[in-house]
Amino acid sequence: MNPLGFLDFGLLDFLETLIIAGALVGVYRWIRGTYAIRAGVGILFLLLINFIIRLFGFTTIDFILSAILDVGILAVFIIFQPEIRGLLYRIGQNPSIRLFGGKSSTEQVIDEVMNAVKHMSKEYIGALIVFAPPSGALNFDNTGTQLDSVVKQKLLVSIFRKESPLHDGAVIIRNNRITAAGCFLSLSENPNLSKSLGTRHRAAIGMSENNNMFVIVVSEETGRISVAQNGNLNSGLSIQRLRKEMESSFSLTKFKEEVAFSAPQNEINLK
Repeated sequence: MNPLGFLDFGLLDFLETLIIAGALVGVYRWIRGTYAIRAGVGILFLLLINFIIRLFGFTTIDFILSAILDVGILAVFIIFQPEIRGLLYRIGQNPSIRLFGGKSSTEQVIDEVMNAVKHMSKEYIGALIVFAPPSGALNFDNTGTQLDSVVKQKLLVSIFRKESPLHDGAVIIRNNRITAAGCFLSLSENPNLSKSLGTRHRAAIGMSENNNMFVIVVSEETGRISVAQNGNLNSGLSIQRLRKEMESSFSLTKFKEEVAFSAPQNEINLK
């Protein structure tokens, strides 16, 4: 029996409508505040124009627009590629969907970074490691050598050894991979910073001020471990405390994607 009388609309249809509405709201929240929302409006505008043209019977223009819209699905994946990658990344890092009790890729990265930082701290090897969000334009990574490598302790240590041509710059980790090394970052212009801070620490603070990133610094002089976040520098961290800081900042407990980045200024070589 139809619960709504004259309408062919039952409980299953109602649940399906709720699911579709929830999915649309989720997509809107996902792309809200990014360039993707403007691209989506542009696609909807093309669909509207195509509908109007068909009403007026402009067959040639209709043929051209239809040919363009035929590849619309592929265009959507190309246009929204950063957002789709970020969404899949967050889904993959969700602890509730891990299988067989294995470690997530983020946990593996944390383990490798922890081991590398511990070793470099003991050996007084200076280091600067920047964790960048999954998507968004990064201008500063073009100042270094582009890489696409799994995050490994030995690789990080070898990059920051004085014998390496990349040791003066920063390592960029994005999507749980090393994407660049030897990058030059902008220094903080905060006049209240201690004059005793070196260029690595000032660069770390400057990066966290402008881009709201998580940055790890190992002092070459003292071996002290520091973290820069939101323009603040927390120094003298133990390995255990550093792990807690990383776990609380990454997807193990929360993940907030930032897509707005400002171009660095006053780029200098970090020593």
